[in-house]
Order: sequence, then C-alpha cells, then structure tokens
Amino acid sequence: MLEKELKVLLTNEQFNKISNYWKWNKSYEQINYYYTDKNGIVQQKNITVRVRDKNGEYILQVKVPYETCDSIKISEEFEKKVEKVYKKISPDEIYQLTHIQLPELYLIGKLKTYRKENTNFKGCTICLDKNKYGNKVDNELEIEYVDSLDPQILIILREMQIKYEEKCDGKFTRFMAHFNKTEC
Repeated sequence: MLEKELKVLLTNEQFNKISNYWKWNKSYEQINYYYTDKNGIVQQKNITVRVRDKNGEYILQVKVPYETCDSIKISEEFEKKVEKVYKKISPDEIYQLTHIQLPELYLIGKLKTYRKENTNFKGCTICLDKNKYGNKVDNELEIEYVDSLDPQILIILREMQIKYEEKCDGKFTRFMAHFNKTEC
C-alpha cells in the first residue's frame, strides 16, 4: 500500500493553536518500537522497521521510501499483525513481508506518541502528535491522504502561518538522530 503524507514539525504554540482549531474524532496513545541492523543498512536505505503497539495490538510495519518532495513523503508500507515486540527480527520475516533482503534487525528503542485524529476531510486524516523518545519531546502534524490533499487544509495552515513547504524528517529519522547523539 502506498502511504502519502505531509509532515510538519510544530512549536508548542502552533501545536496548541491547531489542537484548539479542529474538532478531533479520536485520540489515543501508541508506541513505536524501532529496529536497525549492526551495519546501518536500514538507515542508509531510509527504511523504517517498527512494531507499533496500539491498544495492545502489535503490528510489524516496514516503510520503504517511494518519493519525497519537501514535506510530502510517499512510502510503500507493508504490515502484519504480530504477537509481541521482538528483540530481533529475522531476514526471512522481513523478506516474506516485503520481498526486500535485509540483515537481522535488533530492537533499539521506542517512541511514544499521543495522537489526535480528525477525519472530517474526504480522503484525509489529520494527525496531531506529541512524541516522546529518550529525554526529547516534539510536536508534529501529519496529514495522511489517499489521492489528493484537500486544498482547504493548506489554506487553513497558511492562515495559521504554519509552513509546510520545508522538508520534515519522519519520526524514525528524528529518533535515530537523538539515539545516535545520546550513544556517543
């Protein structure tokens, strides 16, 4: 499945402004457990491998970049239900899911997200996230869409003076930057 999303990092002020502006259909907590290999191949290929725990349901997800243009990212996403968070993931398991050859992967840490969702725009889900990993907290707006992005959303963001044209690293990239900084 192809996933299209626009990502924007937010200040606390912008986060609060958006939080109060839109009506949210649901809110929940999820934890992403991230994996990498000993040689950094996953990062070199910009692939995200995680097990997501959402309400006690575990999903193994692999996101492979397809196309990126500024803050819009298109990825091919593969996923399947799993029993638990694994310490290691075998190359066979990844290959069966994606047909991509990767080495053995190891659990390196987790990122907790407090998410609010708005599904009031056709074909779009607006996600407002507060992310915690290590001693770091950040705020992020993700707009996931199927075919095209509703222009009304972009107009609202412009009126709020929220810049969405700049490249925004995804959660895994930010997590790894923090992880590598704290490992040194």
